[in-house]
Amino acid sequence: MPQLSTSSKLRLAECHPDLQGLVETAITQFDFAVVCGHRGKMEQDAAFDFGKSKVQFPNGKHNSIPSMAVDLCPYRDGKLQWGDREAFCYLAGLIKGMALAAGLKIRWGGDFNRDGNLHNDRFVDSPHFEIEA
Repeated sequence: MPQLSTSSKLRLAECHPDLQGLVETAITQFDFAVVCGHRGKMEQDAAFDFGKSKVQFPNGKHNSIPSMAVDLCPYRDGKLQWGDREAFCYLAGLIKGMALAAGLKIRWGGDFNRDGNLHNDRFVDSPHFEIEA
C-alpha cells in the first residue's frame, strides 16, 4: 500500500486539516507525493515569476497558515510523473470524489473553471487542489 514520505508528511502538516484528511485517505488508494503545502513570500513570488501561479503573495491559497491548497504529483517507478496527464486526472477524480463524500468543496487546478472540459482553461495547474469558500 502506498504511503506518504517524510517530506510529504511535513508539507501536508502545513495544510488545512480538511486537506490533510483527504490526502491521508487518498494515499491508501493511489501513490503520489505532496510537493507543496504552505508558500511564503519568496516561494509565491518565484511561482508567479515562473508562470506557475497567477497570483502574487499574499493572495494565493498556499499563502495562509494553514494552507488552503496543496499540490500533489503522481508517483510511479521511483519518480514523480509530471507529464502523466491521465494519472493527474485519476488523482483529481479520487480527491474530488472523496471531498464530495465528506461534504467538502474542492477546486482542482486541472479544471479551474469547473466546467468538466479539461481543454478550455487558459491556465492549467494539474497538481493544485484548493478548498473553496
